[in-house]
Amino acid sequence: MILEFIVKNFASFKDEICLSFEAKKKKIQGHETNIIVMPDGTKIIRFLSLYGRNASGKSNLIAAYENMTTFWLWRPQSSSMPINGFVPFRFDTETVTKSCHFELKFYVDGLKYWYLLDVNSKEVESESLYYYTSTRKKMLFDRTTIEGITRIEFNNITDIRPSSLLKKEINMRCLSNMSVMSALMGVNIDIKPIAAVKEWIRNKVAPFLSINQPELGYTQTFIDKDDNLRDHLKSVMKEADFNIVDFVTKTRRQSVPKEIIPFIERNERIPAEERAEIVSSGGFTLPTIEFIHSVENERGIETYPLSEEYESSGTINLVELESALYIHSKQGGFFYVDEIEHSLHPALIKYVIEKFIDEKDNDAQLLIATHYTPLLDEVDSLFRSDSIWFTDKGKNGSTSIYPLYCEKGSQRFNSFQAAYLEGLFKRLI
Repeated sequence: MILEFIVKNFASFKDEICLSFEAKKKKIQGHETNIIVMPDGTKIIRFLSLYGRNASGKSNLIAAYENMTTFWLWRPQSSSMPINGFVPFRFDTETVTKSCHFELKFYVDGLKYWYLLDVNSKEVESESLYYYTSTRKKMLFDRTTIEGITRIEFNNITDIRPSSLLKKEINMRCLSNMSVMSALMGVNIDIKPIAAVKEWIRNKVAPFLSINQPELGYTQTFIDKDDNLRDHLKSVMKEADFNIVDFVTKTRRQSVPKEIIPFIERNERIPAEERAEIVSSGGFTLPTIEFIHSVENERGIETYPLSEEYESSGTINLVELESALYIHSKQGGFFYVDEIEHSLHPALIKYVIEKFIDEKDNDAQLLIATHYTPLLDEVDSLFRSDSIWFTDKGKNGSTSIYPLYCEKGSQRFNSFQAAYLEGLFKRLI
């Protein structure tokens, strides 16, 4: 689970910002399913919502996390390849020449980890991973790059120390423009804290979902692999009062451009069997989905199939969003959605979020970036006040973020939505 994500000198973030999933100390009644308690007593929130004006930096925060986690799995063919996606703050002569900085504090199997990364378009300047035993942290690796030469140091404690041969292999694999995480993915390592993080990256670090361009990626991938997903979607369609009663899958061949195949071959997020198929055949089998509609007419109740291309964007968005949430809730991963309100009815937005929050024994997390302000008036009734964060851009072009619960005097508002739309929150900081 994610505890904190820190960004500095990336895109519109000049100064350090920290998005925290830690529940504030004050007890909030009635939201037990939105909190997971770690073995060390830390309380982590499962749902956060991020608000802000257009171009205030919401999408940049999501991009920061997406780029960092994607970089963990990137395997360049040579050290001369540029690193894409890491753009420093451009509106300052000092920051434009410096590296982007990221930190992530997270839990895997009850253990707390702290990851740090300084990276630019040419190389990784520094990279470290620690884990905690009680309140003390232990270094798992510490990496520096000097004049294009990468050096990775490991802890000398016996139970977390790689063999000399393994250390040599990792140092040889890790080019100056790739993450140590990526190098670790390519070796067999039996050090439990590192092996646990590798498994977490493979299975619980989910790709970002934007529903601006409706498509059925999650649904197509998993609906034939998990009968419970099909049943879940049928239940959602019934509760949402759609006349869709079932889904039928078919298949078609999809070719892959030759120049992309080497990147797919090295992408650890794609299952090994699927990578092998693409490499050997130059393509893959893609399921397509037909939506079975039930209609009532003078002949009685009849069913008709409709292909994806004839469905509304709202229907596609709801099906794909529910598929993604179902899969990642089952895996206990971290999932994030930009502009969740796109093509969804307000009642469906509330339905999706409420259903996610109310799930018991679920340590999955959801972060949304949204302009849908009516949710602000669901604070306390649907979710916690420490679930709401805002972005704001200053006159120097830099983005800052702040939580609702830090707003002085915010308790006196009858409507958080009205106060936000009137710009009152920022004046109270």
